[in-house]
Amino acid sequence: RCIEVLMRQFAEACFSLNERRKIDLATKSAGERYEIMLAEYPDVEQAIPQYEVAAYLAITPTQLSRIRAERKEDRLNICK
Repeated sequence: RCIEVLMRQFAEACFSLNERRKIDLATKSAGERYEIMLAEYPDVEQAIPQYEVAAYLAITPTQLSRIRAERKEDRLNICK
């Protein structure tokens, strides 16, 4: 009985995460999804290659490079 409850809770959690991801992909820009990812996984850029980050965000590595450059430029402008 305990395993049944645990597996049901696990399945519900997976379903919930999957639905949130689908909604984010449909409603948020790539930049917004990148910011969310960095908030949830702050060390991800050092842990996995850029092409895998881009795949997770459903964008190309080139788009990810542009987002990162814009983000870096924005941070530099704030500091000035």
